Amino acid sequence: MRAVEGFHNFIWIFWGTIRSFTSLRLFTPWVVLALLQGILLLLLFYFLVPPVDKIMVPVLKLVFGDRFFHFPGSLVLLPKACYYGNLLLGVIAGSFLGGVAADLFAGHFSGERGSFRGGLSLVFSRYPSLILLWAVGTLLFVLILVFPQKLFSSLVVGSPRRALALQVGSFTLALAAVTFFTYAFISVVLSRSNVLDSIRESFQLARRRFLSTFFFVSIPFLIHLPLDYLLSDPEVIVTKFNPYLVVYLLALAIAVSLLSSFLLVGNLTRMYQLTRGESFR
Repeated sequence: MRAVEGFHNFIWIFWGTIRSFTSLRLFTPWVVLALLQGILLLLLFYFLVPPVDKIMVPVLKLVFGDRFFHFPGSLVLLPKACYYGNLLLGVIAGSFLGGVAADLFAGHFSGERGSFRGGLSLVFSRYPSLILLWAVGTLLFVLILVFPQKLFSSLVVGSPRRALALQVGSFTLALAAVTFFTYAFISVVLSRSNVLDSIRESFQLARRRFLSTFFFVSIPFLIHLPLDYLLSDPEVIVTKFNPYLVVYLLALAIAVSLLSSFLLVGNLTRMYQLTRGESFR
């Protein structure tokens, strides 16, 4: 019975978030973040254009060396540069805008009409905690994703099946770890918890609703997976197809991230409300 109830709750929450697509107000934080990601992509693409070059050239040379300054090397390395840039942008801006989105979703699901401006003022006082939690969560995910593949790389050499199994296993393990951490930033915004209390509460809530939370976390990543796969070998795209296809795919990835982030925060916010005692309608 608990399994049936859990599945029902999962579908109810997910469908509720899908229905929220009609509320353009809930998209506001993610549109702002998408614009920032778009600006980052343009800066990386036009890095030699004054006055951008005074900042971008030294940074890119420090990170990637001279290869970034020779066509088509810049396009081959562009996905990696965007990945690094978006990690940093996520910590600085994504943490704040994600908190605003959680506040807007909480009001929406409770039948209240919040505002983007009101969310900004509410989340501003929680910004340091949100930055810390977002940075720790991102670092945790990246470390668990990368470390096993580095540690066991010698065991999968020459075996595509073992290499794929290691990648899938590392990815699943990273998602499972983040699942226990994922309610912390919502707790900081909605319950005004401090960092340690929010982490403790997140572990408790995720343990009670592990499967639902795991799938809520996994689905946005899976939505993004086809594009991640296409961009995993940009050299093939650049040499065998139109080199600028990389830029178009990265622009498409921004739009996909907007939708997947909407689903992630919407589902987690509603699940947080439910496990805190709100009943289903």
